Amino acid sequence: MPKEPIDITPDDSVVPVYLVELTDAELAAKQAEFEAQQEAKELAETERATKLTSAITKLKALGLTETEAKIIIGIE
Repeated sequence: MPKEPIDITPDDSVVPVYLVELTDAELAAKQAEFEAQQEAKELAETERATKLTSAITKLKALGLTETEAKIIIGIE
């Protein structure tokens, strides 16, 4: 059974702040969700870096310098 939120609003605040205690199962679920989000973010960053490298390589094959390729892509 979930516990009632605890009001921890500072006296000088106009925005209410509550502390909610989580069960071990809820905490484990939130941790798993966080780890999945982190993995997805890392994968997206890796995919983006791979695509940028590929684009630079293709532009260099057309005769551009790396600096020119980066300018066209918009990363420099």
